[in-house]
Amino acid sequence: MPLWGNTDANTAKPHFPELRQVRPSATATAANTGVLAGAASGNTVITVANGTGTIVIGQFVFGGNVSQINSSGESEFFKGNNSVLSVVGGNFGTSNVVLRSSVTALLTNGTPLNFGTEITYNSDVANTFFSDTILVTPTRPANTSGTTGRAGSTVANTKIGSINTGWNRITRKINNDGTIRFLKETLIALANSVAANASSANTSANAIFGGL
Repeated sequence: MPLWGNTDANTAKPHFPELRQVRPSATATAANTGVLAGAASGNTVITVANGTGTIVIGQFVFGGNVSQINSSGESEFFKGNNSVLSVVGGNFGTSNVVLRSSVTALLTNGTPLNFGTEITYNSDVANTFFSDTILVTPTRPANTSGTTGRAGSTVANTKIGSINTGWNRITRKINNDGTIRFLKETLIALANSVAANASSANTSANAIFGGL
């Protein structure tokens, strides 16, 4: 699993402990063989056994080989691209777990499975740290600076000066005298950052950058 990506996808954000999104809440092993395992059929149903905890709808599922379950390659850290759609017949033994997306490889008996529940943070963290970690491309500062040379954002009177391309955390701070400041921290500097969503350049506090 890579520690970061160069696109502005949620799963490409730097894998720092502070950015963790899920925590393990249940474990099980695959107890099915043949077509139910989804080798060629792209099955979405897994029979599970020998589990602990409780498997519930909405949990993100991860396998011992992450590519079998989660094609985005996430491993119990970020929200993956596969989750539990329903649970039929209880939790373990003869129960079937139905996934939102099909498995991508054969799940043999005994394959370990972990189910992660989304971490609920207080509103201060949920509305700042995650959304304030944004990808800056070479063109984004130029799109919003309106100047040449040392590019910096001036959107809505937000001046943060020059900034490195790559993953940055930009947060809003209010001093004791009421002065508003924007703090910047480069998490990962990238020479080939690629943006696909214009709104992903915005933080919780302001439209820091614009465009792609």
